Amino acid sequence: MSDEITNVGKKGYCLMWGIIGFLLFLVLVLYIYFYNGKFLP
Repeated sequence: MSDEITNVGKKGYCLMWGIIGFLLFLVLVLYIYFYNGKFLP
C-alpha cells in the first residue's frame, strides 16, 4: 500500500515540475517575442 502512495507521489512531482517548467518556458518565449517586437517597425 505504501509503495503505491510513493509511486503516485513521484508521478505527481514529475507532473508538477513538468507543468512549472513548461509555464516558465512559455513566459520566457513570450517575453522574448514581445521584447523583440518592440524593435520591429
